Amino acid sequence: MKENLLKALESFEQALKITTLESDPAEYARLQINRGAAFYNLSRYESKQANLLKAVSAYESGLKAAREDNLPKEYAILQKNMGIAFQVLSTESAEADNLKQAISAYEQAVKVITADSDPAEFARIKKNAAIAYQNLAALEEKEGNLSKAIFAYEETLPLFTLEQSPQEYAEIQKNIGVAYQMFADLGEKEENLLTALAAYEQALKIITPENNPRDYLLLVKNSAFALQNLASVAEPEKNIKSALTKYDAALTLIDLQQNPLEFARIHQNRAVAFCLLAEKEEAKENLEQAVAAYENVLKVKTEISAPEEYARIQKNIGILYQKLSALG
Repeated sequence: MKENLLKALESFEQALKITTLESDPAEYARLQINRGAAFYNLSRYESKQANLLKAVSAYESGLKAAREDNLPKEYAILQKNMGIAFQVLSTESAEADNLKQAISAYEQAVKVITADSDPAEFARIKKNAAIAYQNLAALEEKEGNLSKAIFAYEETLPLFTLEQSPQEYAEIQKNIGVAYQMFADLGEKEENLLTALAAYEQALKIITPENNPRDYLLLVKNSAFALQNLASVAEPEKNIKSALTKYDAALTLIDLQQNPLEFARIHQNRAVAFCLLAEKEEAKENLEQAVAAYENVLKVKTEISAPEEYARIQKNIGILYQKLSALG
C-alpha cells in the first residue's frame, strides 16, 4: 500500500509538469485533491506530521484554482479534506491552531455542501466540526466551544436518525453526552449531568458489549462517573447505587492483566462510592465493600510501582478499618 501511494505521488508530480494552474485550473485542482489524499494516506505509514503538512499544502495549492464561485464541488472537497488533515494534525500536539484551522475549513465546505444538497456529507462534516470544537474546549474557551460543539452535533441528528443511521446516531449521542458531562463542571450540574446520562442511554440502544466493546465500556464508565457526580446534588442513595451497577458492568470488560490502570481506576471510584453510600445506609457492609475495592486497587498500585498512591490507599484503608472498629 505504501509503495503504491509513493508511485501515485510520483505520477501526480509528472502530471503537474503539464497540467498547471494557468493551463487547466479545474484539472489542476483535481490533481491537488488526489495529491493531498495520497499524502494523507501515506501519513498512516510514515512521517505522520510531515505528510499531513504536505497534504495541507496540496489542498492549499488546489484552492488557488478552485473557488466557491467557479469550481464549487472541488472547492468543497478541498476544504473538507483540509479540515480533516488539520484535525488529525491536532492530535500530534496540544496546540489550538490546528483545530481552529480545521473548523474554518469545515465552515467553508458547508457553504457548498448543505443539508439539502448532500445531507449525509453535510452531517459528516458537521460531526467533524463538533469534535474539533469539543477538543478545542479542552484547550481554551471551554463554555463557548462546548456550546458550539453541542449545536453542531444537534444539527446532525435530523440526518443521522436512530432508524436510518444507527451507528452514526450512537456516536453523536455518545459525544453529546461527553460534552454535557464537561459542561457540568461549569454550572447547572444536575441539569447537565441528566442530559449527559440521557444521551448515553440513547447511544446504548445501539452500542453493545458484543458489537463495540470499546465504546460500550466508555459509555458505561462515563455513565457511572456522571451518576456518582450527580449524587452530590440529587438523590444520593439512588444515584450512588446506579453508579455502582455501572462500575460492575464496566469491570466485566476490564481484565487486570491487559488493562491494569483502568482496573485500578474503576475500583478506586467504587471505593469512594461505597464510602459515600456508607454515610447513608448499611455502614458496616458498605465500608467493607470499600476496603475490598481499595485492596483491588493495590493489585496495581504497589509499593514499588506507585509508592505515593500505595501509601495514600493504605492510609484510606486504615481509616476505614478505624470506622469499622467504631461500629463494633
